[in-house]
Amino acid sequence: MAQTVIAKTVMAGWTSTVTMLKGIYLLVAASINTMRGNTALATAQMRLFNMTCKSNVILLLVTALIAAGVALYAYISKVEKSKVAMVNLNLEHARTAAAIKKQNKEIEKSINESTAAEITKIKSVTENYT
Repeated sequence: MAQTVIAKTVMAGWTSTVTMLKGIYLLVAASINTMRGNTALATAQMRLFNMTCKSNVILLLVTALIAAGVALYAYISKVEKSKVAMVNLNLEHARTAAAIKKQNKEIEKSINESTAAEITKIKSVTENYT
């Protein structure tokens, strides 16, 4: 009788482990196919995964942990991409601001030179008539 209980426990553990591994495989395969754009295959794999999850509570917990890990990874990778984009934006903004300042100085210099030339012409004209 003790051997029967042990055998049943071992079989239940083995079935639970196999079901859990099958579910993890289906979840990973579904996520890979979703990223590749094969939504029909990913949908079929998710349906099988959901049926597998309903039959095993441990798999539900593992699935929740995997989903949380995937979500955290996706968030961190998006944050890193955003940081790089912000650095590039700030660099481009600084370059543009420097170019605008340079153009403003050149315009101011040109205006000052043309104003000085006009003043000189006016003085020479007024000196000629006085």
